Amino acid sequence: MVLFGRYCSQLISGRVSLKLYSKEAGIVNKHFLEELINSTYSWQVRNDLNEGIEKGVRDVPAFFVNGEMVAGKATYENLSKNINAALKKVNMQLNKKTKCSLHTRIKNTA
Repeated sequence: MVLFGRYCSQLISGRVSLKLYSKEAGIVNKHFLEELINSTYSWQVRNDLNEGIEKGVRDVPAFFVNGEMVAGKATYENLSKNINAALKKVNMQLNKKTKCSLHTRIKNTA
């Protein structure tokens, strides 16, 4: 985030070298600038952006658990709570299916 803020400041002031900034940000792909200039990945980025908008993403980072966006801040506690709730829901569904399957087998053998 610090690098991004510094990059924005440099961009606004007109003192930015994308090549130097990409090295500073840790990008090691030798074809990065060429791919950026040629918009090599623009459709994938646009598709990801559109998908995020369709799913209600308004801020980044955004997290999803089992296809549902996690509301609130991306803290360990909040993410854990959402993951545990999803696991509990899945376990309940599995238990319900197992009971139905077992009941059907008992009924058919009786």
